[in-house]
Parts: sequence; structure tokens; C-alpha cells
Amino acid sequence: MASGKPSLLFISQNLPKRFASSGVTRLYFFVKMLCRDFDVVVATYFMPIFDKPEDVAALEALGARVEAVHFNYPHEGSDRFSPKLPDRVRVLLGEERFDIIHLERFWMHICLEGMWDTLGIPVVLDEMDVEYKREERRFSVQGADAAARETWERERRQELETCRRADAVIAVTEADRETLLTELPELDITVIPTGQDVAWLNAPLDNVLEDRPYGVVFCGDYRHNPNVDAALYLAQDVWPLVKGRIPEATLTLLGGSPPPELQALAGDGIEVPGWVDDLRPCYRREKVALAPIRFGSGIKAKIIEAAACGLPVVTTSIGAEGLTLEHGTDYFVEDTPEALAARTCTLLTDAGLRSAMSANGRNSVRTYDWEALYPVFRDIYLPLVAKNLQERRRS
Repeated sequence: MASGKPSLLFISQNLPKRFASSGVTRLYFFVKMLCRDFDVVVATYFMPIFDKPEDVAALEALGARVEAVHFNYPHEGSDRFSPKLPDRVRVLLGEERFDIIHLERFWMHICLEGMWDTLGIPVVLDEMDVEYKREERRFSVQGADAAARETWERERRQELETCRRADAVIAVTEADRETLLTELPELDITVIPTGQDVAWLNAPLDNVLEDRPYGVVFCGDYRHNPNVDAALYLAQDVWPLVKGRIPEATLTLLGGSPPPELQALAGDGIEVPGWVDDLRPCYRREKVALAPIRFGSGIKAKIIEAAACGLPVVTTSIGAEGLTLEHGTDYFVEDTPEALAARTCTLLTDAGLRSAMSANGRNSVRTYDWEALYPVFRDIYLPLVAKNLQERRRS
């Protein structure tokens, strides 16, 4: 790369991909935005169980150079703590000069261990989730033994220490920002929500599926525990209340890697189809998106995604956290099985309300389009590069 732009090393556990879970898609759009102002080198794992050569080609088409470390997960160990990627990062930092580093999630601090104090390169940490906050909330729902709490405390300290070391931190919601500032008030934290490609989600489709008059959908990556919990809670606690009032109602638990306990729910009006490359036809045949998230942190991009596709959304306070949508106008926010079921049934049977909420939600989520968020990227990364360059010149 000899464009004259500053160089950025993007360190990520997951290969950024356009079509994947919301977190991995977020990485893709980060790379896309950053390639406008930087020569980007992506240092990441290539895990054949998840990744394809065309995913690498898509990043290269954006202008990024991909340094992918082949990793046979899960047979070679944990994707968080394998030494393969840290070893590759050390080689890159020894051979090339970078102007800034993007570190994706706190546990990738292992790629910079032993070098933080001598790097001389600003580091931006993306706290896609405040992990310790999410786990603390999980404990309140699912419980935890002493060993789990000890692990939580150890990782909480490490997460905060990684935030402290970074030159700038990105949070996904204002609530996450306030959580971190309570612990580390000196942090430089900017909020960049997890956006969506709203124009693409709204685009006309050639592939149209048969309409479902009383269709409800939940979507999630089921490698992520909050999504499994929400799907089970929906099926076991909320759905019987919906079916009791609307026997014709159908439920689709959409998303990749459904575990056996979710697959076992298939039947009697419940579908568990697994991964679908293009979610839009699935969304557009349904009538309501129901997302009863009980714990987590950060923005739940599934809410934005469904609303952008024109689906009215019913969710919880946790699911709505960080969003600037309005309850009762753009979506419904409820926290009991009875209220979640009642709002869902109202939307399934009231076409006028459904139409109004669809239009309102679709309009409101336009602020979460990645193009609308682009200026924030410039305001974080470029000033850090300029400041570091000035300090180099003075020294």
C-alpha cells in the first residue's frame, strides 16, 4: 500500500464479514469506513468452520490487506486465547510501521501484551459489549457458582485495565459509556452504535416468500448466550400466551448455530431453519419481530434490522437499551411474558397499528445507517494520528 494515507492495523478475533452475525458485520463496516481514510491491514483468524475465501476477497475489494491466520477452531483451542494471532501481530509490528491500531474487544489485548509501553502507536479499543456488565446481568437471570464469579471478577479487572491502556475507547451505547466512566472517569470514550445497511434492507426483492398472516420472528446468532436464553424464554414463557389467543400464529427462530434445545422446539407452528444468507425475505413475510432479550449489553442490532425491513418490533428494556426509538410509536417495550404476548397479539390483529408502527420504525432507524455514522470515525481516529505525529516530531 502506497496511497499516502496513514496506516491502520485492525486486530480482530473474527474475520469481518458483510453477511454474518451483527457483531461480525459491524467489523466489516468498520473496515469499510476506515479504508476511506487509512491503508488498513486486517490481522485476524481464518476459521474454516465459519469463514470462506470469498469473505477475504470482499475485504480486499474494500481496499484492505488481510493477514489471516489459519486456525482450526475449535480443535486447536479457544479462539480468544490461541497464540497464533498474537504471534502474527508481533511480526507485523516488527516489520511495518503503523500509525494507529484498532483493537476489537478487550480480550484481544493478548496481541499487544509486552508491547503496550513501547508501542508508540495510539490504540483504539472497540468495546462492542461491556463484557463484565453483560455477564453480571446473565448471573442475575441464570445464576452463577463461585468459580464463575471468580472468573468474572478476573476478566472484569482485565477488561478495565485494557480500557485504561487504550488511547480511545468506543462504546456502543451511552449506557455502556456511563458504565465504564463510573469505573474509569478519565477514559476518552465515544459512542458508535452498531448500525445497519438500511438502504440494502429496504431494497426491493425478487425473491418474495409466501405471506404469513400471523407470523412472528426472532433472529439471533445462537453462539451468543443471550440469544439462546431469549429464544427459550420466548418459546417457553411467552409463546404459549400468544398461541392461547391466536392459535394460527407461527414462530420462526431464525439464525445460525441453533443448539439442540432450540432445534427440539421445531414443530407445532415453530420453525428453526438455521442460517439464512439473506434475511430480508424471511422478515418481509412475517408480521411482528419479537425479541425478549433478558440480559446483555450494547445495541441489539436485530431491533434495527427488523425495523428497517418494516417489521413492528416488541422487545424488552434490555433489548431497547441504547436505542433512540420511542415506545408506543416506533416499537413496544415490555418486560413480562404477559405484556410481551399482549403487545404481540395486538400487532398481529391490528393491521392499522402494524402499518403505522412499521412506517415509524423504518423512518427512525435511518439514523443507524452506517453512512450516517461515518463522520464519527474521522473524529476518533484521524486526530489521534495527527497528535501522535506531532509528538514524534517533537521527540
